[in-house]
Amino acid sequence: MPKQDITENYPREDLEEALRTLPLIIRQIEKIQPNFKEGSSQYTLAVRRIKAFNIAIALIERELATER
Repeated sequence: MPKQDITENYPREDLEEALRTLPLIIRQIEKIQPNFKEGSSQYTLAVRRIKAFNIAIALIERELATER
């Protein structure tokens, strides 16, 4: 699969907005995560979302850094 430049699909402003928003979403998930029993589907989903959002942040940061 060829590497696709995400800035072809999303304007820089949208990527920058995502970088501001994703950490807020992560904090919200981390705040409610202790309410879930470890091993429950809600807990697992929270863990996976946090991981996915952190990956998204890293990829967006990398893309914005290489765009310059």
